[in-house]
Formats: sequence, structure tokens, C-alpha cells
Amino acid sequence: MNRPFLKTFVTLSACSLDVKTSHNDASSDECADIRQEVERLFEECGNGDEQACADAEELSPEQEEVCAEGEDTEGLEGNEAETDAEREDEDEDEDTSTEDETWEEENDETPEDSGWGTNQSGTNDGAPTIAWNKGQGTDREEHVHEGHQVSDGGYIAIGHNAESGANTSDILIVKVDSFGELEWQTIIGQAGQWDVGIAIQEVSDGYIAAGGLAVDGTQKPALIKLDFQGDVVWEKTYGGANVGMIRGLDRMSNGNIAATGFKNYTESGFVFIADEGEGFLMEVDPDGVVQWEQTLSIMQGTKVRQTPDGGFAVLSNSWNEQDELNAAIVKTDGQGGVEWTKSYGEDNNNQAFDFDLNEDGSFVIAGHTTGYGTQNWDCIMTKVSAQGEQEWVRTFGQP
Repeated sequence: MNRPFLKTFVTLSACSLDVKTSHNDASSDECADIRQEVERLFEECGNGDEQACADAEELSPEQEEVCAEGEDTEGLEGNEAETDAEREDEDEDEDTSTEDETWEEENDETPEDSGWGTNQSGTNDGAPTIAWNKGQGTDREEHVHEGHQVSDGGYIAIGHNAESGANTSDILIVKVDSFGELEWQTIIGQAGQWDVGIAIQEVSDGYIAAGGLAVDGTQKPALIKLDFQGDVVWEKTYGGANVGMIRGLDRMSNGNIAATGFKNYTESGFVFIADEGEGFLMEVDPDGVVQWEQTLSIMQGTKVRQTPDGGFAVLSNSWNEQDELNAAIVKTDGQGGVEWTKSYGEDNNNQAFDFDLNEDGSFVIAGHTTGYGTQNWDCIMTKVSAQGEQEWVRTFGQP
């Protein structure tokens, strides 16, 4: 049943492109009719109707032929219109500045922002191609939670893998070269205990990994220093009531590390959102020694970025009045003193998992949502100014 499903998906996408660009009205209309029928069959096939799958497979060759006719006609007419199109482009270039200013005034965004590189059929004309796709790890179940390109051109990733015969995990750190070939992998943890890796940062002489390590059977916030060969230099855990974890790191301008996470929670392992936890922010020196620490009035610190003014921004989530989660940012000074806290999503369910700092000091937040008119979980991006004011929201996904 999978083969017709995949074939229908591919031909449906191709037909959508041809309908949009074809100059042959008859072929375009027929292609659109077939597209509509394939959509219906596609939906029924996805609901388990094997006959619909078979019908979709039979209809695909006819769809490809009809859409190809429109494509051929477009090629003939496109050559004849090339000179006129070039002249039109020159005229449009002269008016670009005025049009862009008008768009920004009416829509509070640039034309480039609104398009996001996609055409009307939902495909991305400017999408990068896949250079390689490699899998690394062990023969156990594993998950990657964060990864970065590093200074030697390779990549490093951190996560956890399941322990054999137990409902617990170890920290897994994997280093590959620029082509995805394994250079080394390190597993850290105690048998039968919850040890989880969440974040990692390159430093001048190796890497700092973060997550949770078991101490006397309870998972605690932890930092681990590794050299460039993946050997552990030191491990440090940090106190606090009950279960805790460090979830986000940032290398500071002074060479120290900013770390955020949660404490005083009850659930061990990889915690998606510690909705009843106690957030914190701290600064440690290159040896993991705490310089200062502040408790934050949030459920957890998810990610942290040092801001241009020397302070910090901590990404989190907060409850709204409908008992759903909103994305949140806590802005602090250089010692973790809170300057402002703002949430984003209003009455929508908007859960944040990562963010980054733009050159102008603004933020882009990424997560997923069931709000904003979506029918299921969709990706969501939120742009926030340096002062914490929401500038725009975009959702991405399929119905």
C-alpha cells in the first residue's frame, strides 16, 4: 500500500507546478481536474482504502501525460515572450524600492519575508539540495537533541541512547567529519540510571556537554568537559532539590559558559517540558566552577543566548489563561537579574524549543503549535524584537 501512496504524492506535486505555470488552458484545466481527483484518492488511500491506492496509481500516468503537454506548450510560448519579459524585468527593477516600501507599510513585512521562498504549490524553489545523509550511533535506540558544525568543518551532536534491557539511558556524543564519516563517539553514564545529554558547545580546547547525570539515583544538572578526541576531562553536577537538568548553553564573550535548565522536578530521563520545574540561569568558568546562579520564575530554561548588552535571554514556556503553553523569553542583566519576561501565543498553544539571536539583537523562536488555525501540530516561528515585542508569527506544515 505504500508504493501507490508515494507515487501519488510525487505526481500530485508535479501537477501543481504545471498548473501554475502552464499557458495551455485546456491542458491546465484537465490537469487541475485530475489533480483534484488524485487528491481525493490520496486522502482515501491514506485512510486505508486499498482500492483508492490502486486507482491513484492507475491515474498517475494520465496525470503525468496531461501535465507534460502543458509544460511543452509553456516552453514554446516562453521562448517567444523572452524579450518582452526581459524588458518588463528592467521596468520592475526601477520600481522595486517604491513597491517594497509600500508593501512594508501595508503588511508590516518585506516581500521576501512573506514568500519564505515558496511558490503557490507549496514547493521551495530555493531549497538546498542534500549533499549527504549518514546515520551514526550504536545498535541501541538513540535520539539526538542538539548538533552544531564545529571549527574543523565537521559536526558534533549530543543526545542519549537506551540502555540494554533497562528503561534508562546514557549520554551519547558523536563527532563526524565534514562528509558525515564517524571520527569518534563517547557514551557517558551509569548502568541502570537516567543520564541524558541535551546541549553541547565548542570551546577553545574541546567541548562542553550539558544534560543530567545520576547522583545517588537522582538525575542532577550536569556539565561534562571533553577534549577534541572525545575523552572526558571532567564531569560536574550541580545541586538542587529533586530532579534537574541543564538544557541550554552559550559561550560567553569572556570565555565562560552560560547555562540554563531546571531543578526541583519529579520526572527523570529526557523531559520534553518540565512544566512544574524551577528554572535557573548560571555562569561557570572554563573549569565548571559556578560564578553566580539565579533562580528564574519560569518552569525551565530551554536555551540561553548572551545579548549584545552583556546580559542574557533565556527561552522558556509559560501557561496562558486557557492552560495551554506559550513561548516565553526572560531577559536578564549580566548577573541574571530579570529585566523583563514576555510570552508569545496569547490563547494559542505555542510551545518553544529553540531560538537564536539576530545581528540587530532581535530573536527568532522555533517550536510547534496546535493554534493559529492549524489542524494538527505544525512548526511555528516567531520573530521578537530586542525589546521583546512580537513582530510576526509564521506556521508551516500540512493539514
